[in-house]
Amino acid sequence: MKHVTVYFDGACTFNPGDLWGWAFIVETPKKMIAAYGRGHGTGTNNVAEQLALWKALISLLASNVKHVRIYGDSNMIVSQANRKWKCKAPHLKKGHQAIRELAEQFTTISFEWKPREQNTIADYYSKKALTLKQGQQTSEVIDPLFAKKLLLN
Repeated sequence: MKHVTVYFDGACTFNPGDLWGWAFIVETPKKMIAAYGRGHGTGTNNVAEQLALWKALISLLASNVKHVRIYGDSNMIVSQANRKWKCKAPHLKKGHQAIRELAEQFTTISFEWKPREQNTIADYYSKKALTLKQGQQTSEVIDPLFAKKLLLN
């Protein structure tokens, strides 16, 4: 797996709140894999988005991926990852720095904003993460027909 596409998303029932989750989808020519989890402690939607991206980058590096296109529906997180916007929120600075350091380890990496309507699979799994126990995470291969159904809704 040398070149992949990733979609990420975060969800939070209250902003901030103690029920928040993250998800990322890895798409290769042969399959789609969802990884998702529920945060612990108090979090915000931006923390959930940031954690989803960070977890995706860690996973890709562990799989020796060198080239990646990343899509997310958080304009703020994507713009910060692209260095178009500064990260000003104190509670996000550490995560932002970690993402930048991980991103530098790829041969090629791009971050692009997509409207939520075009990020439906990651959105679905970030909300599914809210059903897990605090701190729990899991992954699964996505059935292609299910993915198509989510994209059409």
